[in-house]
Amino acid sequence: MSEIEQTEVSNVANDVAAHFVVDQLFNELTLADKVALRQLEINRRLSEQNEQIMHEAHHDELTSLPNRRYMSAFIRRFAEEAPEDHSAVVLLVDLDKFKEVNDTWGHVKGDEALKILARRLQGVVRHREGVFDCVARIGGDEFMLLFHLADQDYDAGDLQELFEMFQGRINNQLEFDIDDTQKVVYQASVGMQYFTVHQLRYLGGDIDEIKAGADEQLYRNKQREGDHSPLVVQKHSPFSVGAMIDSAPLDASADM
Repeated sequence: MSEIEQTEVSNVANDVAAHFVVDQLFNELTLADKVALRQLEINRRLSEQNEQIMHEAHHDELTSLPNRRYMSAFIRRFAEEAPEDHSAVVLLVDLDKFKEVNDTWGHVKGDEALKILARRLQGVVRHREGVFDCVARIGGDEFMLLFHLADQDYDAGDLQELFEMFQGRINNQLEFDIDDTQKVVYQASVGMQYFTVHQLRYLGGDIDEIKAGADEQLYRNKQREGDHSPLVVQKHSPFSVGAMIDSAPLDASADM
């Protein structure tokens, strides 16, 4: 018998011995103790089931991102807990010509395109104590991002620079494979709206009201720049995604 086989046999023997000891201890308990243990196990399972139900109620099944309901509650929490002199930007993101992706390459590839974009957006948010960032899928190909800003000292130029940074980071190498030789390069359109904490508190988590300004800017951007069709390119080609967008991506490590 090899050393690996001996180890496996030993592990099995240990498991059998452990179960035997547990069974012996359980048999020695009083009926009341057995009932109490059973109830504890039932409560544990019910708690796990409730947690799973709550997670599914507040998260998107395809991308595992928070959903519209979660984002609404998160914005209310941000407005209640963030310092009064802080602010935030809300970004609305959707895929250009998403129907064309589904119609051309099928819903499996369409789902893959959504999941890739979801991961890209997750990479934008910061996970630090005291920072209220959140990204959610709020519709078919529509995503929403709340990005916490530490103060309210932002003029139009600052916000434009911030917008261009987001646009570049979101669209940098947004692509999925078709086969071993070809890939599809696609793009998302972005709209952004600035809010003070007081303004968000007044809107009270109403997603439609909160996203209205970003939605309007997203529409204007599509009108001005066009709704970009996905492009099929050869893998390892010199094609640059930057050719599809006006603003080049900034360093992903940039401090925001």
